[in-house]
Amino acid sequence: MNYTIDKQNSDTIVLEFGVRGESLSEENRVQLSTQVAAFRAILEDFDKDPSCRAGIRGLTIRLLFLDGFSEEREGMVVNAFKYLPGLKTFRWACLDGVIPIADEIVEALARGKVEELFFPVTRIGDSDLSRLRGLTTLSLGLPSHERTKGYYHDHIDAFAEVQAQIVRANAPSVQDLAVTTSIRWECTLPALRNASISRLLNCSPAAMNRLLRTSPYLTSLTITSTEPADRNHTPLEVVFEAFDSAPDALPQLTSFKLLASPHDSGVTGVHEQILSEFLKNKRQLRCLHVTLSSGRRSFPYGRHVLEILPTLPHLEVLGVQLSCETLDTDELRFYDRHLPRDLTTLLVSARFDKIDISPDELLSLFTTRTKLKTLTLVPATYPTFRALDDALNPLLFDNRPPSLDFLEWAHCSPDRTRTLVGFCSGPERHNIFCPSSRGGRPFARKPLPNECGLEDWAWLREYDETHTLSPDTGFELERCNYQGTVETAMDVDAAKGENEDDDEIDRITEHIDIRRIEGICYETS
Repeated sequence: MNYTIDKQNSDTIVLEFGVRGESLSEENRVQLSTQVAAFRAILEDFDKDPSCRAGIRGLTIRLLFLDGFSEEREGMVVNAFKYLPGLKTFRWACLDGVIPIADEIVEALARGKVEELFFPVTRIGDSDLSRLRGLTTLSLGLPSHERTKGYYHDHIDAFAEVQAQIVRANAPSVQDLAVTTSIRWECTLPALRNASISRLLNCSPAAMNRLLRTSPYLTSLTITSTEPADRNHTPLEVVFEAFDSAPDALPQLTSFKLLASPHDSGVTGVHEQILSEFLKNKRQLRCLHVTLSSGRRSFPYGRHVLEILPTLPHLEVLGVQLSCETLDTDELRFYDRHLPRDLTTLLVSARFDKIDISPDELLSLFTTRTKLKTLTLVPATYPTFRALDDALNPLLFDNRPPSLDFLEWAHCSPDRTRTLVGFCSGPERHNIFCPSSRGGRPFARKPLPNECGLEDWAWLREYDETHTLSPDTGFELERCNYQGTVETAMDVDAAKGENEDDDEIDRITEHIDIRRIEGICYETS
């Protein structure tokens, strides 16, 4: 476990405590023992040299796999709070295993000055987080590997009540709130600025109405739904009912995201019209991402949302669906007329059974957006991918818009999972990312959002479970021992006997001078 502290700017320390894997092998146990010793050494450094800790404001403990969190290790975490009197932010990132937060840790947090708490809702256990008061940021997420587990659904009422207790305890102060599944706190949140409700379950129209009508300062709202087959599934009709009853609510919104499950076929044109009426007077919107109808088979869908886009003068970041049976000249003109000219970041989820325009015409939809820096194309079906791949792919790589810094091309086929290709170019940075179609090893590092000005792309990708590439994918990769150009990294893979997708590599090398792209070879654990 490594850590560094810049004594001139020691705002945050991140500790990765634990090992990856589905079980603790003997090798992993040795590694874990080493990391425990390293954690203890860190605390000793804090004790010996107060200057190391005086300015530290944030602490992240990332438990990658740590089954049987011992009392000794709990005590070490509690000691960390004693050594960090200025701690404002605490993140408990438990990615695997079943490790509830220790009550002693909650007590230590309550005695301190923590204002921002990030914690998995399923790890609260019997601890009373409502003892924490004065929080301005509260994030109670659901780890991705638990989203389909019966354990969570069997205990959803208990989780919802614990979540409601801590929200009520911090109602006067909380400004940024991210919760999972339910809105049960039955109180107003007068200071709320940003709200995210992911995997909506067991939500009543009254609760949604209360959020809309009693949060006058809300500037960012995210709502995502669950699979229709999930137990306790709440149809999005509840959300649309609330929008329909309060179309003028939240006039200060600058960011809005509403994502239906890709298998939810219950959203109709009437619902889209209600949403459009709700959005059309949100003239401060800068970021908008709407995915409603991936499960519908009829064409077209998403047009109501497209039609109100010209009424949003500040819109720069957009995630939108484009669909029709045949993409012809008239349909392209409709898209061109309604997509804002000043977009900087665009995600297009496309569904066309046939493309009846020239590649140059299709390319013009993007080249005429002269400020476009980031483009993500996500064909919703394999026929759409084939149509777009034949018509657009070569031109996008050879004649991409001069302003474009990052291109993400996502596709699927009947016999393999999604493969994504992206590149980021800048004055000093050239990266390309291409995992194998079987979900294997990327042979070059994906640029992270904070490295390449991709914060808006990261916002579009947040909570979007329909694609395999996410804003934090890079953090889940471990560096291998080789650094060099992508071309050489491919040679290294060949020497190891790895079988990459030859067609995919040929397609990349055909359109990009791969010898000029430098990157770092990474591999997943």
